[in-house]
Amino acid sequence: MSEKQENECWQPELPGLGDPFMASNAMVKAVKARIEALNLTSEQELGMAAEIQLLYSLAHELDVAFAARKKTIAHVTMIGQFKELLACLPEVSSSDVADPYEVFLEQLNAESGQNVDA
Repeated sequence: MSEKQENECWQPELPGLGDPFMASNAMVKAVKARIEALNLTSEQELGMAAEIQLLYSLAHELDVAFAARKKTIAHVTMIGQFKELLACLPEVSSSDVADPYEVFLEQLNAESGQNVDA
């Protein structure tokens, strides 16, 4: 076994030749959260498999593009395609999720009603 195989961590031979940046996964995480919020059935997920995979691929490429120093027309085009694909996804059903503002108002009304009666 050679020394190179034992040490699998690659080191640049000359200073400054390493990776110039590390892309975040913010867009990929956002896509994952959006898809999980849809609560798709397995049949729906299989029916939209290509769109979902393309969203993940574009999200990854956008993360890399946002970390890069130069922005290109290709990046702008990817953003447009990404937005179009997001628009094709079904809407998140908001009836299942309580609006935090509405819950807050109900709590305030309940507290003010208790204070008035006291």
